[in-house]
Amino acid sequence: GSPTITRLGLDGSSKVLATLANLGITGLHHNADPGKTGFIFEADLGAEHIESTVLEVNRDGSVAGVWDMEKAVGDAMRAGGDDPSALVRPGADWCHSNAAAYWPAQDQILISCRELFVAALDYRTGALRWLLGDPTKHWHTYPSLRSLALTVTGNAPIGQHAISFTSKNDLMLFDNGLASFNVLPGQSAGASRDVSMPRSYRLDLVKRTAKETWSFAHSPEIYSPVTSSVYKSGSSLLVNYAAEGWARFVRLVGL
Repeated sequence: GSPTITRLGLDGSSKVLATLANLGITGLHHNADPGKTGFIFEADLGAEHIESTVLEVNRDGSVAGVWDMEKAVGDAMRAGGDDPSALVRPGADWCHSNAAAYWPAQDQILISCRELFVAALDYRTGALRWLLGDPTKHWHTYPSLRSLALTVTGNAPIGQHAISFTSKNDLMLFDNGLASFNVLPGQSAGASRDVSMPRSYRLDLVKRTAKETWSFAHSPEIYSPVTSSVYKSGSSLLVNYAAEGWARFVRLVGL
């Protein structure tokens, strides 16, 4: 049937808020994250647009906005004189959007592409504003995208999940440390690490920098190469190593 967004009450009640077939959406996946006015979801639009579309749905079921990573990245690359066809590949899981966050200070929506980077889009226009990710991946070979990349002090995120903002306005995420899966022959999949950990970054868009301000190294070290998350509430954090040891275990750690 048509994909729907349903509110489930703790008393067992349920209410369908939105039916999304009229937007061409064939499925929802990954996260539901707080947005500017509602909740942000990742979506598929048939077999041609896989995990590259994000939408925000208000509590009354109305759609506040739709953001298309194929268009945002493609437009930025063409505007910078690059051909996007070897990177932005409709029908392939080239982006793999897995989380999103709204940044009120800049009126931007941030989208985590596991395959590539964290991308910031203008909330109103959908234009690509900046990128944060591993500079050894194929995307960084394009001058148009390299010019949008923030210079990282510390460790750049690799294969990240669960992006959010802390009360100090730092970007927080779970840095899985696993290189890209879906690159073409001859393209760099980027670096891989043998340990995963949550991190946070202080972003300076004037200086175009991202400074790592915090990380948590579990002892003994844990490698959780996919999924996983970190979220903060008050002064506490919950880290979910959802695929510890290549999905042999799930470990929850409160900090």
